[in-house]
Amino acid sequence: MSPQTMVMMIGLAAAVISMQLRRYALAQLTSGLALLIVGAVAIGYATHLQGFFGQLAAPTMAGGLLGGTAILASVADKTPMRRVLARKSSGSLVRRRLLLVAAPLLLVAVIATVFGPQATIEALPILSALLIGAVIVALIDDTKRSLRGARRQISTADAPLAAKLKDAWTRGEIVVLYQPQIDMSSGSVTSVEALARWQQPGGDAVAPTVFIPLAERTGLIDALGRWVLAKACSDIARLPGQLSVSVNVSPIQLRHPGFIDAVRAILAESGLPPQRLVLEITESQLMPEGEAGLRPLAAIHALGVTIAIDDFGTGYSSLSYLNRFPADHLKIDRSFIRELPGDKAAGAITRAIVAMGHSLGMRIIAEGVETAAQADFLQGIWCDAGQGYLYSPPLPVSDLSALITE
Repeated sequence: MSPQTMVMMIGLAAAVISMQLRRYALAQLTSGLALLIVGAVAIGYATHLQGFFGQLAAPTMAGGLLGGTAILASVADKTPMRRVLARKSSGSLVRRRLLLVAAPLLLVAVIATVFGPQATIEALPILSALLIGAVIVALIDDTKRSLRGARRQISTADAPLAAKLKDAWTRGEIVVLYQPQIDMSSGSVTSVEALARWQQPGGDAVAPTVFIPLAERTGLIDALGRWVLAKACSDIARLPGQLSVSVNVSPIQLRHPGFIDAVRAILAESGLPPQRLVLEITESQLMPEGEAGLRPLAAIHALGVTIAIDDFGTGYSSLSYLNRFPADHLKIDRSFIRELPGDKAAGAITRAIVAMGHSLGMRIIAEGVETAAQADFLQGIWCDAGQGYLYSPPLPVSDLSALITE
């Protein structure tokens, strides 16, 4: 066997491996690009092989490798061979792995038989590169198969409930309730938080902690979120007074290119002034977004909409990030309020959050206020507003109207 033939076989083996890379692992790499990487390794060792193969070893190695690539790529584009390769690739995992590993090992046997043991030693660097490529393909293939399996499990588990969630709001199963936020100094209702609740036919309620993440996973959150936002703005705009409404927003909604225009359109259609709309974003959800998460918030803030940081204290609580955050309100997480007034640590943290928020010009709202003792403590540290069952549970808009007109 000539050196040209041997190198051509190396090229063919590398092409097979690169096709597996393309099919099972790195979709963005074509066979040609993957082979150029292997080709670079081959050319790098070609000079070392000149002593055994002669003066033409370097161009032969490069030309043979790239020639093998071109031949296989060309043949693979012909319909009959493409079908054969497709059948090979769609076989069992064991056959695919054998194909990947057998090609370099077969070359070892051929080189040893035709050129002797010394040639095998000389060619080992290239063969090793091919074997390493095969192992990498196998590992990436395993990872992708595991991820696909996990996604299938999630998808399978989500499917029944996701099917029910789709358009549940248009069927009247999802409703928007409003929980009042009470001004600590005056005791009056100054704002409300819009809360989506899902009651399935037959009386089974699905918790927001279940259906909101489900909507995010299944791509329904944008439609659901816009419906909640439109409903809240419309309901509050029809009520007397200057009540504000807070609506929770998912980072997925913020990333949607049409979200800012949707907010602008909803405000215009409902007639609610922008300054009476508060969009709440959870601290722990927004922090990983980095600067990309700040840009849409800044654009929304420019409309005149108020921005609130929800569940503050449970996430990263980065003071430098908070300083750049275009927020007007800070909501203290209920986990701190629950421990008041007896827990000294919770009291110290709550007091510090209130002081810090005020120093940044923010309005501070305490979530989960359930006892008079908690309310007294919060009032004593100059917390601006409280929200919780001490004041009122979430109410339908009709009951809210009666409450604010009392």
